[in-house]
Amino acid sequence: MAVDSVHAQSDSLKVKEFVLCKDVIEREPVDVVQSFSANDERGWVFARIHNSNGFQNVTFRWLHNEEIYSEVETKIGNSDNWRTYSNAAIQEGFWKVQLLSESDSLLREIRFTISE
Repeated sequence: MAVDSVHAQSDSLKVKEFVLCKDVIEREPVDVVQSFSANDERGWVFARIHNSNGFQNVTFRWLHNEEIYSEVETKIGNSDNWRTYSNAAIQEGFWKVQLLSESDSLLREIRFTISE
């Protein structure tokens, strides 16, 4: 089961949606899930962000068993409805996906476990 445990915001960034999903098509999440299974090859996370301060970078940090697995930095523009996403090859274990601001502040975090 996924746990979305952090709801921090900055003055200019407000995360409106942060979900796990099976895919992203046309910048929309497909099959929102609470976790993934050992049969899934990739995991996706989708974010919908309000940004009122011009172009900024956000980073998706994937952690597997408390170690950084990958980091994906993406630029977001000034919008009430900016949509962005990231994916990673997944395997059994404990996972966290964090969304970080340009200053490395934790905006959102989802935790989930994949087991056989």
